Parts: sequence; structure tokens; C-alpha cells
Amino acid sequence: MRRVWQASVPRRVVDLHRRQLLELAGAAGAGAIVGSGLAGCASAMERRDVLPQPPGSTPGIPEILVQVLGDAALAPSSHNSQPWRVVVHDPSRLTVHEDLARTLPDVDPAGRELRLSLGGFIENLAISAEAHGLACAIDLSGGSGLGAPIAEVALGPRPPSGYPLARLRARCTVRRGFRTTPLRRDQVAILGAADPSAVHFVPCDAPAASAIREATIEAFRQQTGRDTAQRELARWIRFSNRAMREHPDGLTTASMGITGISGWFVRNFYDEDDVLESSFRRRSIDLTVEQVGQAGGWFVVTSRDERKGAILTAGRVYERLALLACEQRIGVHPMSQSLEEAPYRAQLAHSLGLPGMPQFIVRAGLIDGYPEPATLRRPVSTFARAA
Repeated sequence: MRRVWQASVPRRVVDLHRRQLLELAGAAGAGAIVGSGLAGCASAMERRDVLPQPPGSTPGIPEILVQVLGDAALAPSSHNSQPWRVVVHDPSRLTVHEDLARTLPDVDPAGRELRLSLGGFIENLAISAEAHGLACAIDLSGGSGLGAPIAEVALGPRPPSGYPLARLRARCTVRRGFRTTPLRRDQVAILGAADPSAVHFVPCDAPAASAIREATIEAFRQQTGRDTAQRELARWIRFSNRAMREHPDGLTTASMGITGISGWFVRNFYDEDDVLESSFRRRSIDLTVEQVGQAGGWFVVTSRDERKGAILTAGRVYERLALLACEQRIGVHPMSQSLEEAPYRAQLAHSLGLPGMPQFIVRAGLIDGYPEPATLRRPVSTFARAA
């Protein structure tokens, strides 16, 4: 643990607050572990990493594409790992690639969530391109070999779509403040319009909702008890301001909901080792139990099969759902740990009885106020280059 300002803060005070705040950090950490994506409420510094880009920072890439890629990078991703690379071949063609240096080998060994994250990136890219007056044709049938593009994108002129990009830039994952009021039928219909064949609603009082809650808790308990998973999480937490400046990705105190004096303390006195503490794990489990009981219903996003293109499409569908939820000021929070841990994914797929394979389990509910985005984002120049 870092020892900062010890001359002015007595050791016994630091240790007392550290014990108390470790439990608070553990509670927030539960909401930070993203089963399939995503992040809520922070400093302006965190979002300036994407827009605007400094002039000349992306040589060979037209400014309009820099803006589009900046919007694409606001997509959610597991642990906010942002696992995308882009090659701009010319103003009318670019390819999207997996960044294999940003994988999560413990919780996502097969790369399923990596591709769901890339699907969200591709969806944002298409929305922003069309809003900027660029037709966007996307081919997801590319090769699956190491380094092969996962998407080919062709661009051309078209009238601007009129999509409100402010909505795309405001979207975030909401982890706190859910009411237990059931979602209305019209609200369910609006979010389900993201893709009626792939988005399935489970009312909070349905037997299937009980199965989701139980599977989520048990899978989370299993994952939290595994040291390798906790170390992987710890590597993606940016506790200090310095870490946020050096690594504009991962999870921050603000995105985990640790604010005020607690946030200050955690930023200055915590490090990766604290994530392995038993109190952090215990409070993480306690918060998960609390969270699954606070929902107006659950959405399950499925794919037709487990092939790459189908999983990328499921990622696009979730991002559309999340953007519709933002428009309606409805909180959505992926809690897909049950899809990361055996045997819960197969058990849940069987108990839900839905067509296709579940790719997202999403807690949804009414909230008192939609929070400001709080996640760090990498500048376009760090993930895109001209061919």
C-alpha cells in the first residue's frame, strides 16, 4: 500500500480509515467487475482523453474519421480494457482488429467478451459515421486468424442521419440507485426495439428472474474467491491520479462509485494488493447480493450461435439497448458473471429456455438521476493508425 503524506496523517488514523475504506472499496468493486462491458460520474479529465483530439495527433487520418473513432471508443468493454485497434487504409476504408494485448485470460479465456466489446465499438462507429454524413457498410465475415481484421468498414457520402451524438456521449453503465419499481410495458418495448429477436425481458417477479439472481450471486462468489481473477481485476484498477494519467483505460474510483473523501483516500492510499484482501472480496459479494435485489426487471441479449459474427452482432445489440436506455433515463447494468463461470452459463441457458445463447444478463431499472460518464478513454492516436 502506498504511504502518502504520512508526516501529516498519523499512522493509526491511516490504518483505521484504511480498514473502513477497504470495505467501501470492496463494495464499489463489485459493481466494477463487468461481465460484458461497461462504467458512471467523474472528473472532466477522464472524458477529455477522447474528444477533442489535438490537431496533428493522428497523421494520415482525416479529421472526420478521428471524430468518428473517438465516438466509437466510448463503447463499453470488460474491465474498460478497450480492446480495439483500427487501421485506416484510405478515407473510404478501414479495418477493426482485436487488440490481443488487452485480453482478460482469466474471466474471458475464449475472447467472447472481447468480441462483445468490439461489437459495441462497431455499433458506435456506424452511428457516428452516419451522423457525420458517411454511409457505413460493415462486413463481419473476415478471417479469424491471429491479426486478421474482425470487421471491414466501407465509407461513402450520404446525408447526415440526424442521430443525437450527445446521447452516445452521455451513455454510461449505472451501478447504483436502482428502484425496484417494475418497468412499464412501453419502456420494455422501447428497449426491446434494439433487436426484438435478440432482446428478451424477464420481469423481476418471474421465476426466471430468481434463477438469474441466484446464478449471478453464486458465479460471482466463485469468481471472487479465485486469486487469478482478483489479480486480473486489480491490474485494471487505476487507483491514483498518476495511474489515470499514465493509463487512460481500466476502472477508476469514480467509475466504481467511490467519491468524495472516500475517493480521495482510496486514490492516495490504495494499490493492487488491496483487491486481494478478504474484506474487499466479502463486501464485493455483499454488494452483489444487494444489487440483484434492486431491479425493475432483467434483459437477456442472445446470439443465434457462438460464431464470431454472431457475438459481434450481440455486442452491437447491447449498445443499441444501452443507448435507448440512456434516452429514456433508465439505468442498465450488465451482471454477466454467470456467463463467465462454469457451470452457470449452461444451467442458466437451460433454465431461461430462450432461443440462441445468452451473451448479456442486464439489470435494468428506473433511477432518480442519470449519472455523468466517468470512464477513462484512450486517445484515438493510441489505437488507430493510417496504413
